[in-house]
Amino acid sequence: MTRIDQTMIAELGTWQDFPPHSGLRRALNAIATQAEGYISRSRQRRALAELDDRLLRDIGLTRYDVALEASKPFWQ
Repeated sequence: MTRIDQTMIAELGTWQDFPPHSGLRRALNAIATQAEGYISRSRQRRALAELDDRLLRDIGLTRYDVALEASKPFWQ
């Protein structure tokens, strides 16, 4: 997954080749920003699911809370 993410971001990075006020550049920048948010959210949920019960208690969460969060689609 990491390789795909880096490839996608590298390809989207070419948006800088467009003029600064180009509508296409703004659109590509918005898409790249949104994709980065999706990827980050997905990674955070996976990391949360890997925490042990002691750490979850420390942050005030239960296994059920984590299961609910992990079951959400990446866009939410």
